[in-house]
Amino acid sequence: MTLFAEFYPSIRAVDVDRVRTQISYPHWERHLVTDSVMIDRLNVIRDKVGNSVTRQEIVNFYADSSVTLEAKFMLAMIWGHEATEGGRRDGRGPWKLMQMFKNRTTTDALIQSVDLSTDESLIASYRDLDANVDRCGPNFFTKHFYFLGKALGLTNYPLIFDDRVANGLIRRTLNDVSLLSVVSISTMRNPEAYVRFLRLAHKIAQSAQAEPDQVELFLFGQVA
Repeated sequence: MTLFAEFYPSIRAVDVDRVRTQISYPHWERHLVTDSVMIDRLNVIRDKVGNSVTRQEIVNFYADSSVTLEAKFMLAMIWGHEATEGGRRDGRGPWKLMQMFKNRTTTDALIQSVDLSTDESLIASYRDLDANVDRCGPNFFTKHFYFLGKALGLTNYPLIFDDRVANGLIRRTLNDVSLLSVVSISTMRNPEAYVRFLRLAHKIAQSAQAEPDQVELFLFGQVA
């Protein structure tokens, strides 16, 4: 795919496990302490992954059949709000997580029902989570899709598609990036658009002889 050809060496050089994300359990416990189920799930995460985690370690956690899907989803959400080494935590994470699970029966059922086997089932899962899980838009639930797809060994596994990845995509296709100082870029909150992004990223990966998540993380890294 000639559009990204100049970036192929940089994409292949991306190490998706280079960065470890620190997990501050006291920060989460302070907000989850009134909910014994959420605390139990947090304890499973702590016992299995410890105080910091890489992407591959999250994939391994997802592949562990002794762990519930709800705890796996919870780790993906924690990872998305926590601080990478040298980074800053999103302090709203615990509150947002509790909002996601405020109707636990519904949220648990939706997590259990996620099906990544076809484009049609992926689109249906996207719509269900987007419509019914509060404070968990595609910026976050696509993280769950990514880790679940990798753990299942899918060849065409889903990818994280958040606003920063969208910005990186535009930054690497726009002739004059100074225009980004006067406009804001965000993902389309639309499952068909998400599937189109996945097809594009996988096509770039195939042409670059790289992994699709190397493409995603390369795009993420284009935004300072």
